[in-house]
Amino acid sequence: MPPDPQPPLPAGPTAHPAVQAALLARDPQGALLRARARHGPVFTLRLFGVGPVVVASSADAVGRIADADPVGSSAGRARRGVLPQAAAGSAFGSDGEEHRTVRARIAPPFDAARVAARQEAMAAVAAAHVATWPTGRPFRLLSRTRTLAEELFVRFVLGVEDDDRARAVVQAVGRTLRTPGNPPLTPPDRDELRPLGPLVHAEFERRLRPLRDLLAREVGDRRAGRRPMGDGILGHVAAADLPDDRVVEELLVVLAAAQEPMAIALTRVLDRYARDPGLVRALEADGPDAPLFDAVASEALRLHPPALAALRTLARGEEVAGHRLPAGTDVMVPFPLLHRDPAAFPDPHRFDPSRFLGGPPPPTFLPFGVGERRCPGEPLAGVELRAVVPAVLAALRLRPLSREPERAVQRATVLVPQRSGLLVASRR
Repeated sequence: MPPDPQPPLPAGPTAHPAVQAALLARDPQGALLRARARHGPVFTLRLFGVGPVVVASSADAVGRIADADPVGSSAGRARRGVLPQAAAGSAFGSDGEEHRTVRARIAPPFDAARVAARQEAMAAVAAAHVATWPTGRPFRLLSRTRTLAEELFVRFVLGVEDDDRARAVVQAVGRTLRTPGNPPLTPPDRDELRPLGPLVHAEFERRLRPLRDLLAREVGDRRAGRRPMGDGILGHVAAADLPDDRVVEELLVVLAAAQEPMAIALTRVLDRYARDPGLVRALEADGPDAPLFDAVASEALRLHPPALAALRTLARGEEVAGHRLPAGTDVMVPFPLLHRDPAAFPDPHRFDPSRFLGGPPPPTFLPFGVGERRCPGEPLAGVELRAVVPAVLAALRLRPLSREPERAVQRATVLVPQRSGLLVASRR
């Protein structure tokens, strides 16, 4: 007896998959908002190199798919489809019990009390960076926050304390992540879908070798007792009963995935302060521990989330907003649509930090993801914002060069400002 036919996927844009992929990359928020306006909260995108992806932006999608029991959906498998660096056994590419085990190894350095104790030291590093930023001429803020975020992560989370070694790792991380064409949107075994894919992968691997060697030396020194294990990710992963090469691969994935979202968050929050001198004065008067600071940061990340979506592959059929989605369906729960849902956020396109004063945010506010896949670095992000933003604004006056915040463009799974936060600074 033949199996029951699968239900059709929800309707969606009908343009060629290459066109849909290009429109999503060029203006992800605009493309998603237009599709929702035409097709409703659940629709299907057909993306070149990826295939059909159901976009589920209804509130119940958060609970039924993004925050579902991992038996019901696979985040690791979905991520491996768009991020070749997310190896199957890594914190970002694994699922189920394996994911929980790997996550437990990297979680302790993100403990809220641990990172809070390092806020003053982070602020000192930030002040040293800011002293080198150019003044009187345009520069791209994102390039500066990237370098800063990389150093903060390597020193205070990874746990490389030696100045020379930390500097070498930071430089190797930056060189690797800024490989032209990286991150590729197709895995190595699908390079036929991307004409320059083999060249991108080859160059990425070439640039990765020095970073891999540096991490292998750090792991070897700790395992041989030449350096203390420490309480950073390096020490926790090196202490695990794993081969050296597996330890290095786990570290590489964390380094590759952890930098860009934080750099984007810093850029977006600083951009909002640069556009409102009143907010700067309030920060100077009340400090970063005042509720307004967290509200400004939350509202900036609501309007400009660093990540595009929670990605899942359904392990079993699910019904979302009246649509029956079969097992094996790739589903995207998009943060830009959830964050601009007028049912949750009245007048959703307006910047209004007061939304986050006086009560918990709606459950569809997900700047750090959701459920078991929620970013373990969320406590770090809060501390880093409180350390860096005041340090920057105490030293510089920032003047954006665009009338409105730069729209986001897609780079793999993150959303970066179109012109990388172009602005001019002057010394205070």
